[in-house]
Order: sequence, then structure tokens, then C-alpha cells
Amino acid sequence: TTMMVVTHDMNLARNVSTRICYLDEGTVYEEGTPEQIFENPQREKTRRFIRNMYSMSIKIEPGLFDYGKAVSDIERFGSRQGLDGRIRYKIQMAFEEICVIYLPGKAGKDFSSFVTIENVNKENMVTMTIKHNAGIIEKDKLKSDLSLVITSMIASEFVQMEIDESDSKYNGMIVLKFVKGEDDAKEK
Repeated sequence: TTMMVVTHDMNLARNVSTRICYLDEGTVYEEGTPEQIFENPQREKTRRFIRNMYSMSIKIEPGLFDYGKAVSDIERFGSRQGLDGRIRYKIQMAFEEICVIYLPGKAGKDFSSFVTIENVNKENMVTMTIKHNAGIIEKDKLKSDLSLVITSMIASEFVQMEIDESDSKYNGMIVLKFVKGEDDAKEK
């Protein structure tokens, strides 16, 4: 028996299908097995759709940032992704420590940032990438500034790098990684 189901519920599509057709502008844009479509899409619009399904972004511009909305968006994304409450809290806490407290204090009133949070299912990890205009953080600050110490303690990994792109308004980048289930493993 063959059954065709049209749905926007990607978890349902992934779990019950043997073939998936991704439709775009009224035509079949790409088709394949659930593994092909979700793990290795071949066409750009499909890749973008899948990436957006597992990621979110927050743009921080001077005078245009709504902290309450950002935290609410992070919570909603984490809940939609099925992330444990502890990891959602860690992500929110790291966002606040780095993007609301530390970097704006370092960059001043012109602080801007672009934050991407991605649920990397294959690696059992959530990453937060923060592109910003506050420059590189001095190494001694990583161990002495309270916001950075807190973030280093709650994230599984804290990496920073300089962005050397003349056309970019951002000159620094921080990548935080949060391993799903890490607290459970530490408790055992």
C-alpha cells in the first residue's frame, strides 16, 4: 500500500517516510530518502530550508535590540528542537553573559552582533556562533572577567577567532558548543 502525506511536520516526515519530495513554487524541487533530504540535500533551496529548520539567528544593532524577545526566541527554538531544559538555560545564560553584558561593555554604544544558534543533531551538540565588532578578547580576561568565566564553565567549548574580512562590519567571532546530555553523563 502506498500513501502520500502532505505535511509541514518535518519530524513526522522524517520518521514515517520512505521517500520525501521537497516542493518549491509548486513543483518537486528535490526528492530522495529521508536520509538524503535531511542529512545530505543536494540543492541549495533544500539545504537552506533544512539548515533553517535546525538553526535560528539574532541580530543585535545599536538601539534596535529587544532582549526579552531574543530570550523568548531562544526558548521557543530550544523547545521546538526538543532540547532539554538545562541546555536551553545554558544557551540563554551564555547569550546573556556574552551578548548582553560582556561584548557591549567592551565595544561601547556601537556594539553590533549576529548570533546563530544551531542544533547539530549528527554531533549531539548545539553551537552558538557570535560574530561581533568588539575585537579579540585578551587571554587574561578569559580567566578574570566574571561573564567570560561563567560562559567558559557552562559551555563545553569556548573558541574565539579574529575575522579578517575587509567588507565585514564584524572583527571577532566566538563559537560556543554545548554537548547535549553532558550534565547527565557528569552526574553518573
